Amino acid sequence: MNGKKQKNGKLFLYKGEELLNTYATFTVQPMNNKGYLQINDRQYLGSFDFIVENGQYVRPINSVNMEDYLKGVVPIEMYPSWHIEALKSQAVAARTYALSYMNRELIDDTIMYQVYGGYIWTPNTTKEVDETRGQVIQYNGRLIDAVYSASNGGVTESNANAWGSASVPYLTVKEDTFDPKSVWNFSFHKNQINVSQLNLSKPIEWWTTVKEADTTFSNNIKMWLNANGYANKEIKIVDIPEFKLHSPGSGGRMSKGNITVEFFVKDMLDANGNLAIQRVVLQNVNISKIRAMLGTRVMLSYLVGKWSQMIIS
Repeated sequence: MNGKKQKNGKLFLYKGEELLNTYATFTVQPMNNKGYLQINDRQYLGSFDFIVENGQYVRPINSVNMEDYLKGVVPIEMYPSWHIEALKSQAVAARTYALSYMNRELIDDTIMYQVYGGYIWTPNTTKEVDETRGQVIQYNGRLIDAVYSASNGGVTESNANAWGSASVPYLTVKEDTFDPKSVWNFSFHKNQINVSQLNLSKPIEWWTTVKEADTTFSNNIKMWLNANGYANKEIKIVDIPEFKLHSPGSGGRMSKGNITVEFFVKDMLDANGNLAIQRVVLQNVNISKIRAMLGTRVMLSYLVGKWSQMIIS
């Protein structure tokens, strides 16, 4: 079985333990147009270009026919058992969305764009992609920004509120009576670690045994801190003395937020040799930054207060 590794910005192609060659980039494609390729036990049509990304990772880029791509998107973005007209609508929206990025930028296979599963076609979704072949949505002769979501909480949002772009008449604030309005909530403690009984001059005695009050919540914040100035540091979240979401737009979604996080970094001591409290303060920042810190699976939406609840103790 062939394998690919990167070293010093080059791709190394192996067959078993045998090194076959090195490349700056590498392209693979099936021997015939009915074949497929496989990565991590998942099948894909089309070809793959392998590149070294950021000098660290091997990035596979799948080039595939647009209609075949859509047949790998629709059954993930919508249940294949849903009504055929819903599947058709999803196919047209997904096609419009993908085509709007042609010659503009690469799109990945995650919720950052559209989720793509490769060659995982189902009969219903394949049929509706075929029946809508080439169909797109336009406004004033141009492809619309065909964004969509699993749920909008019962109220759609305007593109101007969401992204600050010029308002368009097809992305406005309005009630959605068909949305299930799924209720969500999260809670956390302001005080994550009680430091009053800890010897701050000897963190080695307790560092591995003392845990934060809300581990998932605090782990998300630690990952954010690792990516924002504290790379490869061991961190303990101590307190969240301030947390506030504010400035709702016309659609009711919050647009700004404040948060203060106090924490220990294992190797950051004060002049007396004690662990020193570190502090990150975000004031009046875009709410997307707050959500990135807390975690997208903790804070499910910016629509807070109507169908959601936060409990801070």
